[in-house]
Formats: sequence, structure tokens, C-alpha cells
Amino acid sequence: KKNYIVSSGYSNMQGFLSPFCDRVTYQTQEFRRSRRIPEEHEGLFNHRHSSLRNVIERCFRVLKARFPILKLTPPYDVK
Repeated sequence: KKNYIVSSGYSNMQGFLSPFCDRVTYQTQEFRRSRRIPEEHEGLFNHRHSSLRNVIERCFRVLKARFPILKLTPPYDVK
């Protein structure tokens, strides 16, 4: 089964993992400096979700820098 890591703009439904909206947003840099981990389950999930999204976005930046063709929109129909 596949799950997609999505931003808080998406609803949390089957196959989509979005952060908890009613919790304080945890910034990765904030925890790196203080070396503390959120104590609540929702806070811990949001922290790990944020960390994972940062890794994924960094990977795409590296791939696009290495393979510039990925920046182009394909000229053919999606079907």
C-alpha cells in the first residue's frame, strides 16, 4: 500500500498523510538547536512529517539540478 506525504492543505484520508492541523507547527530547525523531541503523539508525528518532507524536497532539488530535463513539462498528452 502506498501513502503520500502531503501538506496541511490536503485532508487526512486513506493514502494521504497530512500533519495534524490543530497542533502547533514544529519546525525542524527549532528541534535541531534544542535537541528536544515533542512529547505529545501529534507533535511527534508533525515533527517527523516535517523532517520527511524536507528530505523529499531536498532529493527533488538534487535530481532537478543533476537532470535539467526534469524541469521541463512534457509536450505530449498525459493519456
